[in-house]
Amino acid sequence: MAAGKATIASPVGVNTEIIEHGVTGFLAETDQDWFESIDGLIADKVLRQQIGAAGREKVVNKYSKGAWSERLIDVYKNAMKA
Repeated sequence: MAAGKATIASPVGVNTEIIEHGVTGFLAETDQDWFESIDGLIADKVLRQQIGAAGREKVVNKYSKGAWSERLIDVYKNAMKA
């Protein structure tokens, strides 16, 4: 996702929190799910680009160093006050 590529993953663990199915990537559980997700992305360049861009945006906004730096600063400030 960070590379801006459309993502397909199994719906396990944190994948279900990070990936919003059909928006920031695809969650595939069965063989048919995997086939349909891969086939759909191969067939639709615009969809690949949209999913890739949305996935990258989510990673940058929620999981990057920049996104976490302010939160960590607040944690440290609050810890120092205690």
